[in-house]
Amino acid sequence: MQHAINISTRGLGLTCPNPSVGCVIVKENLIIGKGVTGRGGRPHAESVALGMAGKKAKGSTVYVTLEPCAHYGLTPPCSDSLISAEVSRVVIATLDPDKRVSGKGIKKLQESGIEVVSGILEKEALEINEGYFKATMQKLPFVTLKLAVSTDSRSATKTGKSKWITSQGARDHSHMLRARNDAIVISSATVNEDNPSLTCRLPGMISYSPIRVLLDAFRKVPNDLEIFKNAIDIPLWIFTTVPSDEKINQESIKLGAKIIIVKKDKFSYGVNLKEVFKSLSDSGVTRVMVESGGKLASALLHEKLVDKIIIYRAPSLIGGDGLSSIDTINVENLSDSVKLELTKLEQFENNIIETYKVLK
Repeated sequence: MQHAINISTRGLGLTCPNPSVGCVIVKENLIIGKGVTGRGGRPHAESVALGMAGKKAKGSTVYVTLEPCAHYGLTPPCSDSLISAEVSRVVIATLDPDKRVSGKGIKKLQESGIEVVSGILEKEALEINEGYFKATMQKLPFVTLKLAVSTDSRSATKTGKSKWITSQGARDHSHMLRARNDAIVISSATVNEDNPSLTCRLPGMISYSPIRVLLDAFRKVPNDLEIFKNAIDIPLWIFTTVPSDEKINQESIKLGAKIIIVKKDKFSYGVNLKEVFKSLSDSGVTRVMVESGGKLASALLHEKLVDKIIIYRAPSLIGGDGLSSIDTINVENLSDSVKLELTKLEQFENNIIETYKVLK
């Protein structure tokens, strides 16, 4: 199962709205087939693994990180494929929360005489597909807030300079993180300040770049910045309150951008953030990474939209006059503070990477 878990990570950022599933088929202590969910969700991992195993699958044990589907969609049910292949045993990490599947895949396998074991490395499987599980059950994407800060948690100098707080290696690491998400969200202020392309700039990784989501309530970002230069090849979605027929939006559309109109935010951020993330979920986006300044970070925390925080912390001090990585979140009592659970601590070159779960 650990091998199935490991290969399932290869599809992260590529399979939305479907989960990234890993499958390994074993017979007589040898791996005879393995697979991961294909780009866009097809083919399913079980189909790939069965195709590799061929007739040898008969009498084998199948390890799969998510309950095999039991419904007809674009492809036949994977549970039927496993039954037809005459496998002897299926080991499942976790059940599928999709009401069309949940428990039905296991029941169908058992009714055909196949032994089924579930709950093996379930915690790991749930974490890998945290986006799929949240999107299925809450109709919202799983949101990771990424911060790059100095040792004293400043995101930039008092003049707004932030290139580069973290090391090149840490920035490369964050580009891999981008590739594992379906979309990356950024504010108009950050785009105007840093002029990023928001692509995966590691060698050979440009095609793994996620959807770029620009929050530009009042269309303050000009159309000649880097983020627009490849909008035809790498999706750029702009959430704004400015009507689509305005000149600046029409120019953006010609460059390849998609304009999405949302309501204004009652907390004066600009766009209604809950509406933005609901819209992303409705479009099939399950995993979102936010790269922002302090204002957007605080607004997301205020709206309780953040699930995970990853902090890249550099060994430097900027001081109290530097820009805070998170703006005011109106905490008067410690009991009102945002509670976090440290889940991972890594050292990368001379930078520390801290991963926190946001407790809700």
